[in-house]
Amino acid sequence: MPISPSLRSVRVVLTAWYTTLLVVAFTLFAISTYFYLQSLLLQTLDDDLTGETEWVLKTLAPRRDTAADSLRRGILPEAIQSLLDDHFIANPRNYIVMIALRNGTILYQSEDWANLGPPPADTLRHRPAFSSRNSPQGGVRTCVNWQDPYIVQIAYPERPVDLALDHLSTIFAILAPLVIVFSASGGWLLAKLALRPIDSITDMANRITAHNLAERIPGRDVPDEIGRLIRTINNMIGRLQQSFTQIRQFSLNIAHELRTPLTILKGESELALQKQESNDETRQLAGIYLEETVRLSRIVDDLLTLAKTEAGQIKIQHEPLEWDKLVHEVFEDAQLLSSWRELSVALNHNDPVILTGDSARLRQLLRNLVINAIQYTPPGGSIGISSVLNGDSVEISVRDTGIGIAPTDLPYIFQPFYRSERAHHHAMGGSGLGLAISQWIAHAHGGTILVASTQPGGSTFTVVLPVRPPHLP
Repeated sequence: MPISPSLRSVRVVLTAWYTTLLVVAFTLFAISTYFYLQSLLLQTLDDDLTGETEWVLKTLAPRRDTAADSLRRGILPEAIQSLLDDHFIANPRNYIVMIALRNGTILYQSEDWANLGPPPADTLRHRPAFSSRNSPQGGVRTCVNWQDPYIVQIAYPERPVDLALDHLSTIFAILAPLVIVFSASGGWLLAKLALRPIDSITDMANRITAHNLAERIPGRDVPDEIGRLIRTINNMIGRLQQSFTQIRQFSLNIAHELRTPLTILKGESELALQKQESNDETRQLAGIYLEETVRLSRIVDDLLTLAKTEAGQIKIQHEPLEWDKLVHEVFEDAQLLSSWRELSVALNHNDPVILTGDSARLRQLLRNLVINAIQYTPPGGSIGISSVLNGDSVEISVRDTGIGIAPTDLPYIFQPFYRSERAHHHAMGGSGLGLAISQWIAHAHGGTILVASTQPGGSTFTVVLPVRPPHLP
């Protein structure tokens, strides 16, 4: 089953690693603490049992000769018996004691010793020797020590040790889910804090476009991975800026270089058409040359305009103008341009508006939209123009009954030189620069340009312009 992309994010992976490492560390700590405490408690118990056996041997040693007769009969003197009873029976601790001779004669034995059975056969190989044994009351820890002719065995229940270890296991069991929750939350927070500079870099990088390549992401004083990433991105932006500058300069240069020969070709074609002695074939060829020269000149002009806008070499003039008058002039131009295609053009609405802007560029914007509608509307279709004052802005729309724009093409129609496959087959003379220039003019005036289209049904381009751009007083 494939893993969801959201679960493969850097933040989730870092959190998972942090949680896993912390849980593993906690587990190792719990295990090592458990066995260390177990060893420590058993060692403490062994030391205590060793001390008790040595006390018994020291108690018996001075009386070894004086009590020889009693010992041969397997009887401890009453003084020793009383001393042992006072020490073990009166002691609140639950010692189990057995004292015997080398020949197996038992001299002293607690009531519970019979439940333990005989000591292991290998207990006399070491001095002292320890072993864990089972009894009806549970496990006991046994210590065997000797000093001829005595063998002393003392046992003590392991339950206190088991209880301490059980309490420790309970504590770890309670802490385990808390550690998991804490480590996951802490890992998520640490990952968020660690990746916050990356988010900032992403936001700043997204704000840098082809129009503001001079901007750079602020660097860091720390020579870490993020600092190297910032330097790499800034170097990449610098290379992009250099490439864009070279492309823009090339576009400007080529447009300037093409204007001169095109102007000469246009003049020569017009001169050939004016000569009376030219025959029909010559005049027809001259007309074709003139038409193509005009088309190429228009493309070069558009290319030069677009290159200058990207290079910031065109300044927008902000002067009061009669917007309704400009719209009416563009409407009259549209009637002339569309007459040969048998299209009907109507000015549906035209509110009187005094607009602050660049009249030449705004006229270019409207003409581009009108020409675009004429090119893509079949003969017999219609074009509607309307300009409506809406509060502090004016909305002008150009609607046609043309071929429309496919939904897949809508996101790209304002890109330079973009033309859909259907537009290539339908219209002639388009360069793919008109809408890009129109969008720039709208944005330069603080406005927007929108498009709605259906197939079939045509398209509607709507330009929304503030009556007074927001950066003007």
